[in-house]
Amino acid sequence: MTPVQDDPLLFDTNVEQRVNDFVSAAIAQANVTRTNHIMWTMGDDFNYQYAESWFRNMDRLIHYVNKDGRVHALYSTPSIYTDAKHASNESWPLKRDDYFPYADSTNAYWTGYFTSRPTFKGYVRMLSGYYLAARQIEFLVGGSFTSSLEDPLGIAQHHDAVSGTAKQHTTDDYSKRLALGASQVEKGVNTALACLTSSKGTCMSPAVKFSQCQLLNISYCPSTEEQISGGKGLVITAYNPLGWEHSDFIRVPVNDLHLVVKSSDGSFVDSQLVEVDNVTSNLRKLYVKAYLGINTDKPPKYWLVFQASVPPMGWNTYFVSKPKGAGSNRMGYVSTIASPSKDTVEVGPGSLKMTFSSASGQLTRMFNSITGVDLPIQQSFLWYGSNNGDGADSQHLELIFLDQMGLHRLLFQDRYR
Repeated sequence: MTPVQDDPLLFDTNVEQRVNDFVSAAIAQANVTRTNHIMWTMGDDFNYQYAESWFRNMDRLIHYVNKDGRVHALYSTPSIYTDAKHASNESWPLKRDDYFPYADSTNAYWTGYFTSRPTFKGYVRMLSGYYLAARQIEFLVGGSFTSSLEDPLGIAQHHDAVSGTAKQHTTDDYSKRLALGASQVEKGVNTALACLTSSKGTCMSPAVKFSQCQLLNISYCPSTEEQISGGKGLVITAYNPLGWEHSDFIRVPVNDLHLVVKSSDGSFVDSQLVEVDNVTSNLRKLYVKAYLGINTDKPPKYWLVFQASVPPMGWNTYFVSKPKGAGSNRMGYVSTIASPSKDTVEVGPGSLKMTFSSASGQLTRMFNSITGVDLPIQQSFLWYGSNNGDGADSQHLELIFLDQMGLHRLLFQDRYR
């Protein structure tokens, strides 16, 4: 904003010019606006860092504009503006079309923030739910350990954070703050769960020490990967922060083939072992080294999967162990990934079977033996090249086109600042 210079002793006095510019802009906007009241919103990103100079200039401008008399200017609020519009008793048209896509320059469409950086969006969403559950557990034990995650989650709600429109190093900083806050909350949750599940109902020397597996998405969970001996079991506690009963599938990596799952009342729970595929094993090796700086042992052989049912705002405990004695083997189905014969891999033990290409990994066929539906599927992934941002049109725009079973979807990733 060019300063309003009204000192007659200086050679760059510009009051008359600034007033004329203001009036001209006001009349131009009034010509395309109903009623005599128009709104000018002031400010922008990274402005008003020295607010005193802005308001000093606006005070001068308002003073000299009103002294000129052609238009009247004043500091206002949304309610004052709305009341003035309403008092004019004007008839307003009904807008039926969309405000999107909004663009602020050539090829700079803001629709991309709905899909930009989906991993970061998922991380914020996951930790928001985790924070809610931790707050409830914190209240139940009368502790105080969730504050370290409050500020990072609040910062992550910034319109250039969770939207995915920040620069990469800024997004990395958001993620780092979230991770550090979550690690502190994790310690408090582990201690609180040990108190809540203690048979004595106190926090005095609990017999069980809990740990959480934040890298389950790459099959890394040292607590569940240990060999389970005859006298040693694995205790899994599931907490439900919702206000209603909830059922979901628990999936943990294990190395034992013969395992049974029991609920807290001693009844058997149906379970299944799913063989860990080579892609997951390789991801684990790469990212555990990257995140933790350690070389892990051999990846786990199986995923242990079972369904947990948890009461509202409560928890349920499940016990994983090796079966004892005849008739106690309630081990569920073991799902393996067969070595590809020819060029396909078939998955599915029941009536529904899916066939994948061993070369590309894409789905090629679905067959339901009950209904007799045999559906061939063609799946492909295509994309448009991104703007490299080096020319006059500096907008980074990436369009990804998915073609799967005849469904078409456009994903945009744009607005990097």
